[in-house]
Amino acid sequence: MPEDANTICGQMIQRLLRRENLSEAETRQMFHLILRGQPSDFQQGAFLAALTAKGETAAEIAGGWWAVDELDTVHPPIARPERLVDTCGTGMDSCKTFNISTIASVV
Repeated sequence: MPEDANTICGQMIQRLLRRENLSEAETRQMFHLILRGQPSDFQQGAFLAALTAKGETAAEIAGGWWAVDELDTVHPPIARPERLVDTCGTGMDSCKTFNISTIASVV
């Protein structure tokens, strides 16, 4: 990993360990590094663990999302965005409960 990326990663982890919030731009930058595989697995884990332990802010979540979106290679056109429905859930519930996320979109 380039020295500047190593320094950035270390600084971000240290700030999170001090329970400091990162800006959307800072989080976006860090997720760009992660998605390009520049930090080591250990550094990636340390960053994600520190972020989770601190508790993610909306800006930090948005920064991560923007990084993923910017590096995504497929952006299908949305002809009618007002009719777009997003349902969450993987259907992989190990408790054998009823997954209502798809049904919720009908309501």
